[in-house]
Amino acid sequence: MAEDLTWRRYITVVLVCAILSTQVLFQPGILDEWSPELVARGWFDFFAEVLACGTFMWIAVTLVEHTVKGQRAKFVAFLAALAGGSFTGFALATLFLQPEGFYPPVSAIAGDSLRWAVFGGIVLVAHRQLKEATRAAAALEEESLHGIHLDRQMIEAQLQVLQAQIEPHFLFNTLAHVKRLYSREPQVGIEMLSSLRLYLRAALPRMRAMGSTVEREAELARAYLSILRIRLGDRLQFSVEIAEHVRSHSLPPMILLTLVENAIKHGIAPHPEGGDVSIRASGGDGRLEVEVADTGAGFTGSSGSGVGLSNTRARLEALFGGKASLSLMPNSPRGVIARIQLPAEAA
Repeated sequence: MAEDLTWRRYITVVLVCAILSTQVLFQPGILDEWSPELVARGWFDFFAEVLACGTFMWIAVTLVEHTVKGQRAKFVAFLAALAGGSFTGFALATLFLQPEGFYPPVSAIAGDSLRWAVFGGIVLVAHRQLKEATRAAAALEEESLHGIHLDRQMIEAQLQVLQAQIEPHFLFNTLAHVKRLYSREPQVGIEMLSSLRLYLRAALPRMRAMGSTVEREAELARAYLSILRIRLGDRLQFSVEIAEHVRSHSLPPMILLTLVENAIKHGIAPHPEGGDVSIRASGGDGRLEVEVADTGAGFTGSSGSGVGLSNTRARLEALFGGKASLSLMPNSPRGVIARIQLPAEAA
């Protein structure tokens, strides 16, 4: 990996030298005084001269990076590497490209070498600044991803705490109803106890699970509604419609049940006539859509601001980012539709 990076740097050096050498082609009136062949030869000689300086500076700087330790020592070594590499490259280019007897004085070679060393230093500083900025951006992105992961874990932990608070309350209420029904309507009490058994069989294995499917969550919601239908009587009717091709799709546990609980609490229970609760799940084009619609009291001041819905929105954001959403809209002729849209993923 390090060798690949070093050679990519050299390719960059070659490209920079090629671009710099094109200044020969833009001198005023050059084509009027020189033939195309001489212009091409002049460009090649200048390119070879610049490339020789760039190559030896690259070699010297690479050696410094791999051998010198300490920031201050490395800074001094870089200056020496740039000056020495530029002088060596320019001297060799002069030796091979200039006709014998027409060599410039050493002072001229040193002056031109210093000019290329200064330019090489500018390129080196720019490259190191870009490298540091890229490294800082990568570290920031990694830290951000780590923060998102921690947020996700915290939200799931909060969900489990909330479940631990809700489950006993629901169970105790249901058992109290079963006790009352057994004294007045034994057959209905047996029916409610049977529904509670189905609910617990569906709920207990996955209450603490980190993943679930549409089919499992629909089964849990159906068992929950069966219990409430006995408690509420004719005031509650419900239906569950799950498209066959989305049954095995992944769905975070308890999200569907939270929407159902919200529909009961804010829609059906406050309405004297009760209403219907409809659960629907469908999908297409890589998206999964889950709806819980009720025909209850409709929007109230707390319809969309409860703890359950707030936690659901937070969980969707933590699990899917901007790819998932929870929206509320009015139902017809009355009530509310809660709709979740998220990426369709096989469990």
